[in-house]
Amino acid sequence: MLNADKVRNAATRLKRDFNKLADRRLAAEEVLAYMAQEMPTLGWVKNAVAAVRSWMRKHIPSSARCN
Repeated sequence: MLNADKVRNAATRLKRDFNKLADRRLAAEEVLAYMAQEMPTLGWVKNAVAAVRSWMRKHIPSSARCN
C-alpha cells in the first residue's frame, strides 16, 4: 500500500486501532480527504470529481447547469 504510513499516522492521530478494519478505513478516508483538499491536481482527484459531476448530471437534472 503506497500510503500505508500516512494511514497509520492518521489512525494514531485519531486515536484509532490500525489493526481494526473499520478504524483503518476511517483513517484512510481522512488521508484521502486531506489529499483531495490539499492536492486537487492529482489525477485520481480529478477523476473522482469528474465521476461525481457526471453522476449528478445524470441523476439530478438541476445540477446540469452547475460547474
